[in-house]
Amino acid sequence: MKKSIKRILFLFTTMLLTVVLAACSSGGGGTKTISSQEAVDKYVEAAKNIKSAKFTSDINVKMTNNNTTREVIMKMNGSVATEPLSLLVDSESKIATQSQKMSIYLKDNVLYAKQGSQTNWSKLPISGTFQKQIESLKNVGNTEDALNYYKNNANDFKVEAQGDNYVLSYSGNDEKFKELLKTSVKTTGQNISNLDSVDIKNASFKITVKKSDFQPVTSELSVEISQKDKPENNYKMDIKYTFSDINSTTVPTPEGIK
Repeated sequence: MKKSIKRILFLFTTMLLTVVLAACSSGGGGTKTISSQEAVDKYVEAAKNIKSAKFTSDINVKMTNNNTTREVIMKMNGSVATEPLSLLVDSESKIATQSQKMSIYLKDNVLYAKQGSQTNWSKLPISGTFQKQIESLKNVGNTEDALNYYKNNANDFKVEAQGDNYVLSYSGNDEKFKELLKTSVKTTGQNISNLDSVDIKNASFKITVKKSDFQPVTSELSVEISQKDKPENNYKMDIKYTFSDINSTTVPTPEGIK
């Protein structure tokens, strides 16, 4: 159960990052509500230009297994840059009465981690599937397959003007949402066949972007899934990202790392 939820969480958060990193444009402006095709074309074109950002995230997962429900709450804040690839993330997760804090830092293809209030960073090995996951961060916003998917399915997006922002929303049926997930994570080394063993319902996500330049403000995903062979085992996930300082972020080197 624990390994399963980790795999699924990775798939969904990777998909969300793919959509978010593509939701940016160097053009824009005006007050009219643009078409979904125009909006998708703009962020697809601009996806190649996103180089760095700061972010916060709130992740809430409710897992029901054998009539027992557990809740996992995770909060993260960090910064990421792609040329060269570097990442610094502080996270806190809570399960029932237990909580854990962790920080990770990635630079020059070397990954470091420390827990809680520890001052010493531990160097972690990067190999195999994990290596592919790390490498995928470099192009998560502009893989050709993912961008083509958005363009070809632009009519499935709804665009709404809200103040200074546009809100792009998407609700997919089971198979179409799986197709989006598979397209988004195929370069990460994850076993996407895991998605064939679950049913997806009430899946939706939305991206809020600035009208002025189409830079993302927030991105939210909500989904319910259950195991096909054990439908009583189900998960409900709500994930929200907030972004700032796009293309003006540098990743600091934490104290204690030479």
